[in-house]
Amino acid sequence: MKITDLDTPAVLIDLDKLEQNIQRMAAFAKAQGIDLRPHIKTHKIPQIAFMQLRAGAVGITCQKLGEAEVMAAAGIDDILITYNIVGEHKLHRLAQLKRLANVCTVVDSEEVMAPLAARMQQEGLQHEVMIEINTGLNRCGVLPEEPVLALVQRLQQYPSLKLRGIFTHEGHVYNFPHLEERESAVMKAANDMKRTAQLLREQGFPCEVISVGSTPSAMIIGKSAGITELRPGNYVFYDRVQLKLGSCTEEQIAASVLATVISRLAPDRAIIDAGNKTMCTDNAADFDKTIGMVVDYPELTFNYSSEEHGRITSQAGNIDLKVGDRVRLIPNHACGMMNMHDEVYGIRGDTVEAVWKVAARGKIR
Repeated sequence: MKITDLDTPAVLIDLDKLEQNIQRMAAFAKAQGIDLRPHIKTHKIPQIAFMQLRAGAVGITCQKLGEAEVMAAAGIDDILITYNIVGEHKLHRLAQLKRLANVCTVVDSEEVMAPLAARMQQEGLQHEVMIEINTGLNRCGVLPEEPVLALVQRLQQYPSLKLRGIFTHEGHVYNFPHLEERESAVMKAANDMKRTAQLLREQGFPCEVISVGSTPSAMIIGKSAGITELRPGNYVFYDRVQLKLGSCTEEQIAASVLATVISRLAPDRAIIDAGNKTMCTDNAADFDKTIGMVVDYPELTFNYSSEEHGRITSQAGNIDLKVGDRVRLIPNHACGMMNMHDEVYGIRGDTVEAVWKVAARGKIR
């Protein structure tokens, strides 16, 4: 099947670029002597997760229990869930999941830890946990050093739980568009993690894993001696935000959307069949107000979308497109875009080599 045979809108994954991105990050982690545990929330596809594992990843990271259930059902047996598991429904599902795979979860308070421990004890299971540390994102996570030590000390009263280590998501680095500022924020996060691990070890608590994760920071923080695990996710595809941050080149972006022009009623305006339900409208880097980038048409701007319509305009005053023409779009945020599609098409050149179900799409519980 050729790309021209596809109906639109359709998500295209350039397999050459995907494979190169996976190999590049795997080679970087290997060169630094640290483990790679990629986050699957970007692609949500077991086949891509297996590609990452074959390239050398030690396991995968999932954000939600539902994502982990999908990956375990596909045969992946080493999973870190970087999200507090709260409530009886989820604790029951976690206990069932642990019978299929080696699963580690995270905690950032005793209110999360105590019910988890009780459920694991009730099920007769030993369960590993990571302590989440807030290194600047101000989302979940205990503050570094003493607050982490205090939580680890309380962990000792729960025999069904075992400490694996500490982790952070230094996602606040997206707020620093300039490399020097971003490097400073990244290294502060790395130092917070290493000081915390040292404090735990000095107090007699094993801290085998110091885990960090964010695509814009991966190849900076990964060079910091003492970090043991990287958890980037977006690097498999990259996107326009990563391009603006300098995390990749345009040639490394593997994911795009194929769309069709459906209306041309003004010389400087084209309407396409890709709107909010196709493209993620996130603009995390705050670099402009556009929805995405039109490949091979630098003079065009994708500056508006409603649910099913996208509007492309030209400051030059005229657009050289007609009804039925097709365009390729690079999304601002690949992770959000992937969650809107049932399947994607793996392409090599003009040939469609794979059709992949986005198996973990919508797994928000």
